[in-house]
Amino acid sequence: MSKLTNHLHRLSEPFLVLTFLILLCKIFFWGIAVDIKMINLPMFSTTLGLMILLLSPAYFLIARRRKIYLYALNFGVTFLIIADLLYFRYFATPMSVYVFMQSSNLTDLGPSIFNLIHWTDFIFLIDLVLLPILFCHTLNRNILAPRVTQYGIILGLFLALFFPAIECWQNRTQEQNRFTAHETLSTYGPLGFHFLDFIFFVQEQNLQLTPETKTAVQNWYKTKHYQTNQEDASPYQNLGQGKNLIVIQVESLQNFVIGKKIDGQEITPNLNKLVKKSLYFPHFYPQTIGGNSSDAELIINTSLFPLEKGSTFFSYPNNIYDSLPLLLKEKGYVTLAIHADEANYWNRHVVYPNLGFEQYYSLENMELTEEIGMGLSDEEMFKQSIPILKQTRQPFYALVITLTSHFPYYVPSEKSALQLPSPLNKAHIGNYFHSINYADYAIGQFMELLKQNGLLENSMVVIFGDHDGLFKRDQDEIEELFARKKISDEEWIRQYMPVPLLIYTEGLQGQRIETYGGQIDFLPTICHLMGVEKNKHPYAMGKNLFTNPNNSVIVPSGDYNKEPFRVSKERISFTLSKFDQDTLKIADLMIKTNFCARH
Repeated sequence: MSKLTNHLHRLSEPFLVLTFLILLCKIFFWGIAVDIKMINLPMFSTTLGLMILLLSPAYFLIARRRKIYLYALNFGVTFLIIADLLYFRYFATPMSVYVFMQSSNLTDLGPSIFNLIHWTDFIFLIDLVLLPILFCHTLNRNILAPRVTQYGIILGLFLALFFPAIECWQNRTQEQNRFTAHETLSTYGPLGFHFLDFIFFVQEQNLQLTPETKTAVQNWYKTKHYQTNQEDASPYQNLGQGKNLIVIQVESLQNFVIGKKIDGQEITPNLNKLVKKSLYFPHFYPQTIGGNSSDAELIINTSLFPLEKGSTFFSYPNNIYDSLPLLLKEKGYVTLAIHADEANYWNRHVVYPNLGFEQYYSLENMELTEEIGMGLSDEEMFKQSIPILKQTRQPFYALVITLTSHFPYYVPSEKSALQLPSPLNKAHIGNYFHSINYADYAIGQFMELLKQNGLLENSMVVIFGDHDGLFKRDQDEIEELFARKKISDEEWIRQYMPVPLLIYTEGLQGQRIETYGGQIDFLPTICHLMGVEKNKHPYAMGKNLFTNPNNSVIVPSGDYNKEPFRVSKERISFTLSKFDQDTLKIADLMIKTNFCARH
């Protein structure tokens, strides 16, 4: 009995028990904050196992070092929980290893991050202030128990891996045997999510382009070509052949604002005018995931879905693709990208040359004449782009990316022409409308400058939104202050989720095209217009929007929905076919094995 009492005395180190209870409480309150139920057997087992695993080394340390270790552990887990909380509020998913690799993107995101903080979040920090005081005013207990550390690590690993191992065994015959981020989080909790995410990350770093992988990719494309069966010709084929291609990627621009008025004021007056003279696709869906704007750049230039987790630009920056810049370079085009942010933001300075952009004009190449939000204002960026385009040999392909309409959507009052009624003017969606109204103004100015400088007459200008700016979490505010009615789930997907796609060249008769498509379809559609033969981009996953009868589009899981779905004119399906599931899996494999460079 005395031995048992002695072991219990060693195990019940007060600060270790206190740290254990504090972290359990923080994990529980985190679940409440993100509205995820934290009680089920797999979650309990995995969380308990990981807590034992993390706390066990404390028994190997003398008292003072033990206190430092426990405090550092508490601090680290708290930091992870808060980072997850803020990230979850914006992206509706926890942070993955790939996201942590993108930490350099935090440089200019101060206002965006601050906007996500709630005063209740400070409850996670109270103990970190009080514990040092408690540590300093209590006696040290020099209890060393190396064997407890050893047994604790073994027990912790067993409990942490028990249910995930069972799940993997049960699904061993299924091709899609990996949980989504939401499934992993709701099944194993936040600590379990990060533990399993790290294991998956390590596994994925060792992916090789095996003969089996190559065959799987080629079989998918054979099935795709059989299913699409698209025609080669359309009235718009070669419309832009030999002309400059100017693609404007507009930050957070959604399609529902096009043509809309508030108290008789047009939100996007310049885009409304362009729509009448453009080939306009109102059912064009964003397909970005963890890479946000960089995902949009990847998708439109490669016609591949981005990684399921994290940013492709950060995780696989040196990949080579059958990209739009490279395809146009073969036709004698000069290729350049213009974006008024730091060159290393989203790792663009590394990725762009591999995508085929010969020049990248970033903030370092511009004068910071007017700063709004995250950097140089759109109006000034467009003005400074004109001399760059004028000195570039024609024909050229220029990707121009806006910035000012970035979350949290702040522009000075004098920069927006909208006079919004209260309380809309002070609401989040009101800020969004002001921001988009300013972006629209800047685009109108740019189009006028292109015309004045003789660049518009021999150019095809393509405008599209990179991703949504308002999400499902904003629906209540939209219903109350803008739509003035309830918005059904189907209406949300059909009316509020798409981003616009406009294709303009002088003399073109405008047409509204009702085809359902997405950013994955951008490359084959633009290649059709620019006179690039279809056999030049055999690994494009998308379809030509002018010639393909497959009038539907996949929207991956991410910012827009917890689960992927396919939407068409006739229906919305939340149960993807095996081919659709394979589509997202094959895209992941192609990126992770650098397929286009090595096939």
